[in-house]
Amino acid sequence: MGGRGAEIKIKTHEDTDILEWYGSGDGMWINNYLRGLNNEITLTDEEQSGISRLDKATNEKIKEDTLYRSVDASAIFGKMTQSQYENLWNYIQGGENALGKGAYAQKVMAEAKRIANAPLNKIITDKGYMSTTTDSAIAEEWGGFTGSSKPVVLKIKTSKNTRGKDISFLDRNVSEDMAQKERLLKRGQSYIPKKVYMKNGNIYVDVSMI
Repeated sequence: MGGRGAEIKIKTHEDTDILEWYGSGDGMWINNYLRGLNNEITLTDEEQSGISRLDKATNEKIKEDTLYRSVDASAIFGKMTQSQYENLWNYIQGGENALGKGAYAQKVMAEAKRIANAPLNKIITDKGYMSTTTDSAIAEEWGGFTGSSKPVVLKIKTSKNTRGKDISFLDRNVSEDMAQKERLLKRGQSYIPKKVYMKNGNIYVDVSMI
């Protein structure tokens, strides 16, 4: 994930070319670069042009009121250990007494409560492009696809300012049960976490786009 994918091959100047390149998975590394996770890469002129083309292609108004996205918990709650994530899961699922009423259990749950509440009503800006879907069940499955051991599902309330691109046309060569129903959101957009809760065994965070 940290290195380059396939070289950008520009066939035409149509938006579909650059979106297909990104959607194939070859362009996912760009997000690591944009989010400052891989500063060792120096972009070529063609790659810079590719980002400019993605910016242009994802500048449409999003029609959907609600979208879903799977992220690593660190994107919302900050860096945490696997143990802290599991404690957070237990707290959201069972409350402050999820691990019992002993002193140590209460201390652990107090930290989990602090982590759960920390991002609420604060602005988070994603410097990368955001893959979202119109189907919550798909987002719940994306945790495994991304390789995160600490997945969180975002339920995204869009705004009149939300920009992106319907790239569900990429599903044309797959069966219905493999369709991703993706809406790719433009980079650099911000949202505010409003609520943290459990649904279908997944940590959910309701967020509102600015």
